[in-house]
Amino acid sequence: MLQALDRPLRIAFVLGGICELESADAAYALGITEAAFRKRLSRARAALDAFVSKHCGVANPANSCRCAFQVNHNVALGRLNPRGLRHAKPTERTSLEALQALGEIRAVRRSLELYRAQPAFTSPEDLAARVRSMIAIGRGSRIFDA
Repeated sequence: MLQALDRPLRIAFVLGGICELESADAAYALGITEAAFRKRLSRARAALDAFVSKHCGVANPANSCRCAFQVNHNVALGRLNPRGLRHAKPTERTSLEALQALGEIRAVRRSLELYRAQPAFTSPEDLAARVRSMIAIGRGSRIFDA
């Protein structure tokens, strides 16, 4: 689903929608205004809502698409090359890995809440530097780059 978003919207969604960063912290990390970040996050959510409403059979039962059909569909459209998959995983492990990823997301959220709760935290500069570093490292990742 994240591939349905361009890079700026994808990063905004990951920071605001998944990591649940406050708009001030996320905006500072991205070097944009809070209003610009909130607008990007709003656009990202709207784009994902439109995408799942149009394509996903789980979100809209009128759609025939289910996750199991996505790979073949994207191969047929030329979006995926089965001989050149960088992140291919055995299908029998996919559900387990999805649950593990969900657990990791929850752990990150707990860590963020603990980080925010620390009384010594007065400026988002540490967090901003970390986020910028992760974005720079992630530039080669399919999650952040289209």
